[in-house]
Amino acid sequence: MFDEWFKLGDKRSKAVSNTLEVNLRNIQNDLNLIVKQQEKIIGVRMLDLLFFVDCTGSMCSWITKVREEINKIMDFLTASTIKSDIKMSFIGYRDYCDSNRFEIAGFTNDVNYLKNFISKADADGGGDTPEDIAGGLQKVMEQQWRPEASKYMIMIADAPCHGKKYHD
Repeated sequence: MFDEWFKLGDKRSKAVSNTLEVNLRNIQNDLNLIVKQQEKIIGVRMLDLLFFVDCTGSMCSWITKVREEINKIMDFLTASTIKSDIKMSFIGYRDYCDSNRFEIAGFTNDVNYLKNFISKADADGGGDTPEDIAGGLQKVMEQQWRPEASKYMIMIADAPCHGKKYHD
């Protein structure tokens, strides 16, 4: 299925790019609502947000758009929630066979640092269609999540994980 999908290349790339933009815009709106509701519920605005991104070669035609949309989300959150304590992180994952399986930037409130880090995370590698999502999620769990913060992860991917119990 994925092989046929990738062969369509640019025809689908524009559609996926537009869908990605709409979905990420919806995420921005959702996060804004979450931060506002959190303050009402617990009186504190603390948010840990992790971007979990497939950085394999199949994402090559979309990685620039992914970076742009992540930057928009970071800008939106930092501009609209000045009183909030927001820390963001990035984990890019690839596949078992890749020498550089993970690109990890731990939680920080330094948006410029994170933007710079993400700008250097290239889409390459990946030995087959499924990717090492499980290994990436292990890295997600190893991050320094703050106990008192609301925790959110945004996953952007175009391929499933390894394991027949997860997909056909």
